[in-house]
Amino acid sequence: MIAILLLLFAALAAADPCPPITPDPALRPNFTIQAPAFAWNVDKVRGVTLGGWLVLEPWITPSLFASKPDWVVDEWTYAAYWRTQPCPAAELAAHWKSFYTAADFQRCGGAWDVTDGSIAGVGLNTVRIPIGYWSLVPLTSGEPYLPGAFEYLKLAVTWAAASNLKVIVDLYGAPGSQNGRDSSGRRGEAEFYSNWTNAERATAAVVALATEFAKPAYGGAVATIGLLHDPRPAAAWQLEWLRGYYNATYYAVRNVSAVTLLLGSAGPLGAWEGFMRPPAYQGVGISEPILPMLDPATLQYGATDALRYICGRNDTLARSSRNLWTVVEMSAASTDCARWLRGRGVGAAYDNASAVRYPASCADRSGSPGGFGAAYTATLGAGFETQTYVYEQAASGWTFCCWNTEAAADWSFALGLVYGWIPVPITAKPHGKPCNFSSFIEAGGSRAAVPGAGALAALAAAAAALLAL
Repeated sequence: MIAILLLLFAALAAADPCPPITPDPALRPNFTIQAPAFAWNVDKVRGVTLGGWLVLEPWITPSLFASKPDWVVDEWTYAAYWRTQPCPAAELAAHWKSFYTAADFQRCGGAWDVTDGSIAGVGLNTVRIPIGYWSLVPLTSGEPYLPGAFEYLKLAVTWAAASNLKVIVDLYGAPGSQNGRDSSGRRGEAEFYSNWTNAERATAAVVALATEFAKPAYGGAVATIGLLHDPRPAAAWQLEWLRGYYNATYYAVRNVSAVTLLLGSAGPLGAWEGFMRPPAYQGVGISEPILPMLDPATLQYGATDALRYICGRNDTLARSSRNLWTVVEMSAASTDCARWLRGRGVGAAYDNASAVRYPASCADRSGSPGGFGAAYTATLGAGFETQTYVYEQAASGWTFCCWNTEAAADWSFALGLVYGWIPVPITAKPHGKPCNFSSFIEAGGSRAAVPGAGALAALAAAAAALLAL
């Protein structure tokens, strides 16, 4: 009877149509080389973001969304759709297993060589890997997400360690969404700021990362953990609330790890002057996204003024770097033409002749690089060289979005190498010395109001008291 039952169970297992979602243990490399030591504010971050992998974004991997109903616009709705289907995680697991592999990380030759085809091989020293809270802490009632990405993140860190790459693990999605964008996991309202339970769950997610990657098995590859990617507080009290979350999470992480922590900037960089400074705080930086194509004002610029604008960020970044180590998120793209960049079903402002000073069509501004003309390729190249020059001179470096995309070539570092708008070596300046202008365009603007110091102190004290419970 026992033998018959065992045979029955084996037959049922063999008949299971749903493949496993976890990675094959054999993919974990055997390595003894630790990733090289990285001294923030001394060594320059030259990194690339592995976007669209462990946090879905429709513009990076449109193939995962194009066949779904129109209401599937982010990872929340993607998971909700699949929850009604057989083998809910099958497609997502296949994506995790294939969109990035060890080959993307590894450096095969001694010299930098575009034919090497790897992140380490072309001279980058850092990978930035987005992750969502739903992969790190238990889900609550009503959250449809499909967990499992944490196992692939662990695997990716071993690939980085074996390739002498450092890792920034960045919390892209917080409970409720910190910015209302699909990159946070849920498009719509930014409800992260609605109750402190959201902050506590986000803190727990960061602590889970810090605890895991403090283990010797990872070779010290995780140099930095981002506390929250691209927060968008809509009012002064929400910005104070965000600072309270940062303060609480800092102390929670320091109970388990000395890893460098990266704040997500909100509002002008000057609003963070004096926040979380040493000696009371150690190992803190700030991430500043500079993506002019997403701002209606800077999208208006032609090629020359776009470069003058980047050069005009020098002084602001230098001041910020004296306050908190500052790393910039950047792209070579100069338009918002990538399909669904502003969200699934949302068009590009650049393709509207009345919306831009120098109207043009998106037809030769994204998609296949074979359709790019010489002028646009030169614009991409000069943009990359100018940005990396400024961000290494005035800040702690940069991370480029992204290494790989399905249909947005102007956002792809790998394709930029192949088609020539990213030079080899990546520090070369074939377009001449950057910022060789008689004047720059000073950067201004604000994403949020600056809160009062008294309210911030009260909120930080409340956060510390909550942690002490």
